[in-house]
Amino acid sequence: MAVALLGLAAPAAAGDVVELKTGRRIQGTFKGADDAAVRIEVNGKIVMVKPAQVKAIYYGATPEASMSQQAAGEEALRVLTALRAMTADRPTYGQYVGRLGYARFRANLLLPKVTDSALASAVSTSLRFFAAARDIWAAVDMVQADPFPARARVEDLRAVVLKAQDGCAALQRIQSANVNEVLAAAVPAAWSCASDKIGDVEQLLGEKQH
Repeated sequence: MAVALLGLAAPAAAGDVVELKTGRRIQGTFKGADDAAVRIEVNGKIVMVKPAQVKAIYYGATPEASMSQQAAGEEALRVLTALRAMTADRPTYGQYVGRLGYARFRANLLLPKVTDSALASAVSTSLRFFAAARDIWAAVDMVQADPFPARARVEDLRAVVLKAQDGCAALQRIQSANVNEVLAAAVPAAWSCASDKIGDVEQLLGEKQH
């Protein structure tokens, strides 16, 4: 499925990067995306790339070298809560994948500053469940694309849910459900577990302030 970003909370900035599946990176100012094209301004000109060619979109801002653990944790929390917020806006799959790619990119820069293992684990686990939602969503789309899906596709969906369920009671509960329940509930279940871990991040950061 194509990568696209629409209506994201993160501001565009010089130094944004569109990474293609070939490995090529286009650096400039991100101008938005839709189902037709991803747009980035390079030297005053708009470069348009087909969404299917795009692997990820990154923003230029990076954490300062002197950032404290508390500041890095708080920034990671903002990244996670922004990702959670966009799931409530009924994003397309492409929009979600693009936003997830940005969140993971930011978190990978921030996590080396987080020395507390519990806090780092909560951030990483939340991202893992957000990524699981992406994988489940792709599998759901494969099943729903065919009015009479092959048994193998349904089994593939169940396998993706099974792979993601460790530590997520909501996913564990639907593992044995009928296929229609899995189609409807699996992505929201992964998001709910990601949200639970955001709660853990908030609690751990609060404890460190006292």
